[in-house]
Amino acid sequence: MARPTKAGLDYFPFDVDFNVNEKTEAIMGEFGAKGVLTTIFIFSAIYKRGYFLEWTPLVKNSLANRIDGVNSKLVEQVVNRLVAYGTFDEELFNSAKVLTSSRIQTTYLEATKRRKAPRPTLYWLVDEIETEINVVINPQSKGNKNKLNQSNKDLNLIKGGCVNDPIPMVKLT
Repeated sequence: MARPTKAGLDYFPFDVDFNVNEKTEAIMGEFGAKGVLTTIFIFSAIYKRGYFLEWTPLVKNSLANRIDGVNSKLVEQVVNRLVAYGTFDEELFNSAKVLTSSRIQTTYLEATKRRKAPRPTLYWLVDEIETEINVVINPQSKGNKNKLNQSNKDLNLIKGGCVNDPIPMVKLT
């Protein structure tokens, strides 16, 4: 029985200049280290589920409970600020209460490009042209077939026949 396709990621890329990013600095200035840690936890929650996070009171409270000294009001303020700064898509957040962005979705696509699952469509922001990723997945047996064909041609030449010889070789006993 095949394993079910995984929706999320086990890990996600974390930019080394995250701490000097102007949005991170603004969060740090307004909310301190708790705000920055909340931001990291939000990204982790998004990538764990895939490429978006439906923003519900349950999710908000769950995130607040995971970080010591953080309450749901602070989590809500950080999310609102990140939406205002453009970290998350504002239109999608206001209409469907979903946290995602083009960058998150592009990162998700890059990380899952070898999966055989269909491409995501729910809350999708990235244009199809942007998401065209050239991934070549070669079957391992292809190389063996080429070697087999080459050795058959070599065998015909050794036996004195031509590769394109219309008369088949017959073994006499």
